[in-house]
Amino acid sequence: MNSFMFASFFLFSFSLIIQAKAARPIRGYYEVPTTNELKPVAQISVKFKSDNYEGLGTQIEFPLPQELTGHPQTIVMKKTEGNLWSGPQMNGECGIQDRNFICAMKFQNLSCSLLLAKRFIESKYPQAEVGQRMLLAEQFCGEPIGILSYKLRGRDK
Repeated sequence: MNSFMFASFFLFSFSLIIQAKAARPIRGYYEVPTTNELKPVAQISVKFKSDNYEGLGTQIEFPLPQELTGHPQTIVMKKTEGNLWSGPQMNGECGIQDRNFICAMKFQNLSCSLLLAKRFIESKYPQAEVGQRMLLAEQFCGEPIGILSYKLRGRDK
């Protein structure tokens, strides 16, 4: 292989790796503000896709935890101006605090079924947690708010 072909192959491979890394979801958390009694079940791990994992990007996509509504729902949100973000199902204010992206969100137009939420919870969690998780789902369906957060990559502050 001549040096030009090798360099072209190397650049092509490198660009594929960078694109795959940018598109790969990372873990974060969705937390429902709640009482001390429900705090142990209020923070739920989710995977995010963002256009920037090192700072405040312009678009984020994540699955709203199915245990809260009973339905699988993907939330897409875009930065509108300043720290304000919105999407078809949410409005929020997002920013960077320490090494974390944090977004306080309020939802609208969500599909919510407590019966389906209960079925989902019973299939995924120990019986001892079902009651608390159902109370959290009832609270969320009544007032769909929460905090989305994830640790930023590459930041040393």
